[in-house]
Amino acid sequence: MPSITEMYPDGIPDEAGVKRGMNLLRNWFQPRRTNYDSSAEWFWDRFDFLRKRRDVPPLSPSIRELITTPSIKLLFTDGQLDNLLRADIHTEGPMQLLRAMGIMQNVEDRSAKLNLICIIMHIYFFITWDPDWARKKSQYNRIRHYKDDMEEQLNRAMYNDYTELVREHDEDAECMEYEVFQDKVKTWVKSGSKYVFLASNLSLGSLVLLQDKLNPTAMNLCTKGNEKAQSLDGTKLSEEVLDRLRQCGVVQAAADADKMMHTLLCNLMGLENVRRFPGFD
Repeated sequence: MPSITEMYPDGIPDEAGVKRGMNLLRNWFQPRRTNYDSSAEWFWDRFDFLRKRRDVPPLSPSIRELITTPSIKLLFTDGQLDNLLRADIHTEGPMQLLRAMGIMQNVEDRSAKLNLICIIMHIYFFITWDPDWARKKSQYNRIRHYKDDMEEQLNRAMYNDYTELVREHDEDAECMEYEVFQDKVKTWVKSGSKYVFLASNLSLGSLVLLQDKLNPTAMNLCTKGNEKAQSLDGTKLSEEVLDRLRQCGVVQAAADADKMMHTLLCNLMGLENVRRFPGFD
């Protein structure tokens, strides 16, 4: 470890210099970061490009249409990609650039819509799995950690609802085995809790603007504010990034998308005459 005179040969520096020196000392003693910390950095660094409101990526045509006319039916309506592909398959000769561009634009539009469906459905599974989730949030909008017995209880309750609905629809239908059901739902609920964490700290509409960074694979590494603090004042990386996103105007830019998301969730959950879905305000 270096001595004080070695670190500060020209005398004790000002406050900013002292902070830099303290960080140096901290890094000197700090062990190599774990994979957990690296994963947290990988996820939160995905938003490093967003420094100003103008950095917010533009929305696809289908998402803009949904914002104008929020509708569950429209959400699950497919695009025109299949028709374009069929037209191309029946055309002889090399693919023309114009047709190729049309197909790629439709692919991008469809991808954006599928991402949005993934976000909404993952949220659906979490808030259906634990209808009391909002009351259990911490003062920092962190989603609680569920103990094994509570998780099992919620899984069983959802599975019972599932089997009743299957038999109600068809008495002879076979239900999914509990273990298979549990594995699927556990994955969806876990991702859903992470989307809910982000929406609770930003807004539901912010998920729409940031959706290209929030695919289910990336969400596996979202730490929900439970990563280790890396700064001397105890600020966590997630808190730092979320604060920067709020300051650069993401929530304000997502105001119209936020109204759409609340409407879609209310419709999906069968809430009538409710403009804002409970728990996200």
